[in-house]
Amino acid sequence: MNHNNNKASSAFNQYQIAAIFSMRLVMGWYLLYEGLIKIITPWTSKGYLITSDWILAGFFNFIAQSSQLLVITDIINIMLLTVIGFCLFWGDSSWHTLKREDGSALRKKL
Repeated sequence: MNHNNNKASSAFNQYQIAAIFSMRLVMGWYLLYEGLIKIITPWTSKGYLITSDWILAGFFNFIAQSSQLLVITDIINIMLLTVIGFCLFWGDSSWHTLKREDGSALRKKL
């Protein structure tokens, strides 16, 4: 049993960490782009809500028919896309935890 406390081991190898980090950047950019493009161009969710034929189609049609609820829904949609995209794209990259052999956690940036 090696008792070297300076050596850290991770549940993920460097390629897995790089793949997850890259996926986070791509998803963050995509969501941020979608949020920003909806701010720049005239966009509404009315068409999507009216054509819904899923379990909540009645509720979605109700939202689409109410101009106040539609505006609130559009604002929430745009805000969430933009904020989540921003957080994913520019977020903290130290989400993974490395563990020392003694079991204590060591946070490490990529």
